[in-house]
Amino acid sequence: MISVPDNFSGTWYDLLTSKGYHLPQSCGGAGLCGTCKIQYIKNAPKPMDDDFYMLTEDELACGWRLGCKHQPHLGEMIQTQKLNALTDSIQENRNKNDLIFKKQKNYHRKISGKGFGIAVDLGTTTIAAELWQINPPQRLQSHTVYNSQRKYGDDLISRLAFAEKSALNMEKLTDLLLQDLAALFNKLLKNQNLSPDTIESVTISANTVMNHFLCGINPISLAYPPYEPPQIQPIFPFGHSLLPQAKFFIFPNLYGYLGGDTVSNLLTLHTLFTPLPKNWLLIDLGTNCEIVLANKGIYHLASAAA
Repeated sequence: MISVPDNFSGTWYDLLTSKGYHLPQSCGGAGLCGTCKIQYIKNAPKPMDDDFYMLTEDELACGWRLGCKHQPHLGEMIQTQKLNALTDSIQENRNKNDLIFKKQKNYHRKISGKGFGIAVDLGTTTIAAELWQINPPQRLQSHTVYNSQRKYGDDLISRLAFAEKSALNMEKLTDLLLQDLAALFNKLLKNQNLSPDTIESVTISANTVMNHFLCGINPISLAYPPYEPPQIQPIFPFGHSLLPQAKFFIFPNLYGYLGGDTVSNLLTLHTLFTPLPKNWLLIDLGTNCEIVLANKGIYHLASAAA
């Protein structure tokens, strides 16, 4: 059971996610998916049009409403259908300065190759990181967490809709990514008993939308035709105060929904398989799907929701 706090102006969905709970949502709060429904057990409000559209008569009679459409009021109480606490939450007392990317004064410093590097796959659903010894190259450890942005939508379009609502929402999405990266970095360093100063480089591969969210650039233009990204090459250089000596590299976007993940896939392909045949097909099947078809040296690229 969750009681209603005083002076809260958001929705039940906002309240629950602010307390660290994860409600499913795939429409970005538009009231079109019905997955964030909550059940009032005291003083249920009158149903809205969206409630009538998404919920059955029996559900409405039992106090079910859409969590993204109703605001909590004093005297109301709810019990949610699924109220699972986020297991990947970050310590609330972490210094916010540790979660902000800062411009590096030593960006053009050469990597000595004597330390360690971290490779990050920044996905829509999960974020994976691998710790590598640079020379000789050796993978030491990997770790994966769920992308904490999922509380604001399971897919990219839902998160774009959430970011479009306000600058504060956009800032929330960026902060969540930075928190997830901080958690991954700390986990890898702690498990290998390494100092942050030993990390020389960090490479991040992400799709176009995630690249923009990470850099704090609102990618709302990607939600509408012709789906042009605000930045092909995100703003560089960046640094992270948790890894003060590390040089960061984020793979650039190509166009539309073909982002740095596609670029990193092509680089890996050309590195591991040389020479390549004249005709080949590359498929990256995740929450989003990217396809590259090579025909006699000409690349044909496409992307779509998987």
